[in-house]
Amino acid sequence: MTGEDSTQFYRRRRRIPKALRKKQLIVKAALRRALCQEVYDFRFDQTLDAMIAGDTKRADTYRRRLGRYYAYDVCHVTAFSVLIRDWMVLTNVCWEDCIHPAGKSMLVEPHLSNWASWHRRYSREQKNLFLQPRSVNLREPRILCALPSRGPYGPF
Repeated sequence: MTGEDSTQFYRRRRRIPKALRKKQLIVKAALRRALCQEVYDFRFDQTLDAMIAGDTKRADTYRRRLGRYYAYDVCHVTAFSVLIRDWMVLTNVCWEDCIHPAGKSMLVEPHLSNWASWHRRYSREQKNLFLQPRSVNLREPRILCALPSRGPYGPF
């Protein structure tokens, strides 16, 4: 996203009440947590493939940790925020629909399983996941995407 686009995105986002922005962050975090098992499986498969191929050096680097994090992150070819927006548009779901009625930090169940299965299928078909050094991943620019909303503020 260019600087001008990110400026417009944040300018529009600042007009949204902070409580709504926090709720949306809860939804995004829950969507990310829903993929933990898939990410673990992908990392394991890549490490196993490297071991089977006899490339123990590559397998060791995939398993190596830097502190409490892995040295290699599982990344998306298509940005994660874009995937969330595409899934919401495809299933005609807005981020408000995903919040538990009690306001807890979890997704409503049909959306959670639907998201996880859609992401797994999409990643398998499009070869969307890959391993990348954590230092490189932390330097990459983040893509900002407005999520569909039913509220009076429109997508943000």
